[in-house]
Amino acid sequence: MSSRCARVLPLVLLSAGAAGSPLKGPGYDPDEGVLTDAEGPFLMIATHTRIAKGERSRFNDHVDAITRQQDRHEGFMARALRREALGRERWTMTMWEDEASAFDFTFSGAHLAAMQDADASIDGVYSASWWVEEDELPVVWPEVLDELDAVAPDAPW
Repeated sequence: MSSRCARVLPLVLLSAGAAGSPLKGPGYDPDEGVLTDAEGPFLMIATHTRIAKGERSRFNDHVDAITRQQDRHEGFMARALRREALGRERWTMTMWEDEASAFDFTFSGAHLAAMQDADASIDGVYSASWWVEEDELPVVWPEVLDELDAVAPDAPW
């Protein structure tokens, strides 16, 4: 690698910020729309999490298990994930057919295990929830961040 490339690469990485995936899942595809019989409104839940120092692998193991659980969970429609390019911040957005499905998921299986491990694996987390109609889809990251900003705790959280 040339010395010029070696100097430019860190600048590119530092300016990368955060990258997020679009909302997609077994019940919703942004190209196809709603893929279930559900008619809405749909419950959106967003979280903002900071991984504890040195716990990225442990955190990622929880995320993998939660993802597998979501894909099988009744009422789960879609998810999107967002992460800081070089940091410990993570965001999630999930879409549910109803409150009961989301509640049942939250307090069961891999998600419950992750919550029970939160003291060791994360430094902070907060969430927001709101309802959207089908004609308000797709929900995009700037909207999610606005919803989270409305409930954000004082720093440092």
